[in-house]
Amino acid sequence: SYPTGPDPVNLFRLKKLIITYYMQNTMKRFIFTTILIAILLTFPFTASTLHAGREGVQEDVLQYAPTLCFDYKERYFPVDVHGDDYNVINNHENYEKGLFPDRPVCYYNVVSYDDFKVYEYWFYYAYNEYDYYSIKINDVHEHDFESVFVWVDERGSPFFVATSMHLWVQGNQYNKGSHPFVYVERGGHGMSLNKRLVDGVPMVFEKPGRLLKWKDFTFKDFSDLISHSHEDLDKGYYRTDEVAKIRVKAPWLRRVFRDPDVIRRFILGQQKLCRIIRELLTLLSSFSIPRYPHRGLHTALPLTAPQQIVWSGSGSLLSSSPP
Repeated sequence: SYPTGPDPVNLFRLKKLIITYYMQNTMKRFIFTTILIAILLTFPFTASTLHAGREGVQEDVLQYAPTLCFDYKERYFPVDVHGDDYNVINNHENYEKGLFPDRPVCYYNVVSYDDFKVYEYWFYYAYNEYDYYSIKINDVHEHDFESVFVWVDERGSPFFVATSMHLWVQGNQYNKGSHPFVYVERGGHGMSLNKRLVDGVPMVFEKPGRLLKWKDFTFKDFSDLISHSHEDLDKGYYRTDEVAKIRVKAPWLRRVFRDPDVIRRFILGQQKLCRIIRELLTLLSSFSIPRYPHRGLHTALPLTAPQQIVWSGSGSLLSSSPP
């Protein structure tokens, strides 16, 4: 008798099954690994997710956030609009009752231009009680939004800062450090880098009190506020049951929210206008009109020779000399 062994046909089939099973599982592992890598690349983990209160916030938003220095008598500090509940009409009363969380909140927005970005940092106060000067501007009202805007070039270097101040705007060349150090006026919450208003008048700030560093804030975008705008706003302004001459408009409905660079363009335009006016005054002061008792002005003017004006290539007045 011959020794019996495995059927060659069955061995071939078994080998084919093993190879097919291995290839199918290899393909499954490859597909699973590819999908996992795609997910990780789509949702990268950044260092900002490790900071409490700043989950999901872009690292560059944190990089340029300001530090706020308040007057020692300040009673109101930045909070979440809905920190107490979703009824904004009682925000002033609930803040006085201590129903808002103590952790400060900063709302942010980023607008990109061709060669730079503007980082917007907005701070909400439940009440504005600015009534210190004798002019009685009646700037007392529920709700208050103030802001700090930072301009950053393509290399990530900040080059301009603007702070809100009682319906005016202060523009400043960027001070040293990546986080602007901003003084907050008592009661009105207008902000400045040098404790002065736009016209140079000292703002209401006696001495430093509470200091809110940029890392003390919880950063939020405007998605929550916008989603509840129907309940919170009345014709674009925050609802209130208090009598006040000033109503506070929602930030995202303001032009500066969508086009913050309008501030810098306006400030630069003002500076250019001031230079032109100074040059014109200098030019006019160089003319001397002689007085002739028996001649009228129309006969006296031709006797005054205008000076020769020398202009630079940029259009600024360099010097003047007689012809």
